[in-house]
Amino acid sequence: MAMDPSRCSPLTTRPFEAAGLTAEAVLAHPDLVTILKMHVLPGAIVAKGFKNQTVETLGGPVTMRKGVKGVMMNKAVINKADVEIANGIMHILGGVILP
Repeated sequence: MAMDPSRCSPLTTRPFEAAGLTAEAVLAHPDLVTILKMHVLPGAIVAKGFKNQTVETLGGPVTMRKGVKGVMMNKAVINKADVEIANGIMHILGGVILP
């Protein structure tokens, strides 16, 4: 399967709820577009390529690091990596990547 290099690290509503944010608050947030763009990488990074590094997302730089809790992007843990989707790969996060 040919894949577009762009891919997304999508979220469920749970991380927003854990941060005390309602859907209304998220949609009204002045940095909403930047926050969403911080979950999209312009190139493919699969789990075997995870290392301590700074990756450039469409919304700006994000620090990726391996730790006791697993691989994190800023403060969001990657709960499930390398989920194939129609146009790339996604990683399921347990938190929200904030600017």
